[in-house]
Amino acid sequence: MSGGARHNMSMELQTIRGVVFRCNIRAGHSFLAVSSLPKLPSEGSSLMVEPRVAGTLPEEHEMVMVVIRFGGANWTSTDDASAATRSKIRTNIRRLCKLGNELAFTGFFSDYADGASSKSGVECRRFFVDYHLDNSQEESSVRVCEALKWDCSACQTMREFYFPSKPKKPQVNRKKLKDEEGVKSTRHHGGGLGKRMQGEILADFFLWVMLSSSREENSVMSQQDSISASQPEYQNYLFPQREIPLTSKLAAKYNGITTADPRLVSSIASGAVKPDVMEEAKSLNVIDAAGGAGHVSLALALREVHSTVVDPRMNVGLLPKRDRKVLKRSQKRPFSTHRAWFGSRPSGIDALFREGAKANSDKDAFTLMDGTIVSDPTALPICSVCDETGLLSACDGIVALHPDEATGDIVDCAVARRTPFVVVPCCVFSRLFPDRVKPSDGKTLVSTYLDLIDWLVAKDPSIRVTRLPFDGANLAVWSAFARP
Repeated sequence: MSGGARHNMSMELQTIRGVVFRCNIRAGHSFLAVSSLPKLPSEGSSLMVEPRVAGTLPEEHEMVMVVIRFGGANWTSTDDASAATRSKIRTNIRRLCKLGNELAFTGFFSDYADGASSKSGVECRRFFVDYHLDNSQEESSVRVCEALKWDCSACQTMREFYFPSKPKKPQVNRKKLKDEEGVKSTRHHGGGLGKRMQGEILADFFLWVMLSSSREENSVMSQQDSISASQPEYQNYLFPQREIPLTSKLAAKYNGITTADPRLVSSIASGAVKPDVMEEAKSLNVIDAAGGAGHVSLALALREVHSTVVDPRMNVGLLPKRDRKVLKRSQKRPFSTHRAWFGSRPSGIDALFREGAKANSDKDAFTLMDGTIVSDPTALPICSVCDETGLLSACDGIVALHPDEATGDIVDCAVARRTPFVVVPCCVFSRLFPDRVKPSDGKTLVSTYLDLIDWLVAKDPSIRVTRLPFDGANLAVWSAFARP
């Protein structure tokens, strides 16, 4: 009985029979929802009428809540012997009281109707049964009359009537919710657009930085409204004063884009960069730092701009099959790849684990440009001004989309060499870089995405920030370093 309420019980032992359609086994007792009649039927008569159609109930039935007390009067005892006995009883009850089984119970009814026992509000009586281990099968207070008399559908029909479940609230799609509220998250890489479309957008913006920004920046900055600077989210940050809106032609080109569109391949850079400067773009040598599979380099290759993907991973430059087909059918010059760390090797982390490789494994071995076979990622070369490849010393610009730990090295290298660059940062990695502090106070750890943007912007007065038209980590940190 619940709530400690006292109720009179009829102690006259009776035997009822019914089918279990709901079972709840506790430590010292169990509750069984049984479809039953209060007395055994006469010989030859039918007690139960099974549900014939889903959603209907037997014509003759009564739901009884059978309460089986483990060990009888000692069902609440806490001593070790009683606990061990109850554990064995629970095992027996689980074996006997399976859903759909028709059982015979010997016990007594309480003399009150329990409406709270059923969520439907239908009143039902409680039938108490004391179960002991020392009873034989014939004398047991719980006996199986017929196993699996009802199937799962019949049991479910009864449960839905007496214990209706609350309808689940439809799960709100996060992207739709953000679209409705006009909120743009900056926490994740994807942001609702595929990597290929992000590469298209970044490639167009990079070409604008390389070829047109020095001619248009002054007029763009004079038109800027500094909207973000007035928002509380950006208080105490440096970068809003350096923020430049996306050029109107690029914004119009990608307005409403929600997924990668193969048709864009035939209209690349339409209006993004003036036709008279596209020929100049073909002579550029670009490094796609930490470029992974090479989606930014794919977009640049389709624009006839040569680039080299620099990344330490084994699958560097390995585009998905459908994107490789796009490049092959375009008959454009393919981009190059160079497996190496950019700027410096990582410290304080397990590079083998991060790159998914194992030392001294033929499967994970790779070949450098000079033909040397290496199996340890920590032995990879470093892409720098002094390396033998000469990639960095000969490059005209650096682009990076979500370069993870390499972000700081990329910007440092570009600033030191005054090389035009565009970097779209993503993860902060505050634990890997405890020496990064906010420029506003010089002591607070860089721990958020906006902190990271501010830390990068503070590296040089010429660095600007532009928000690209895709969701997620979409702030591009860039500088053309006053190209002629």
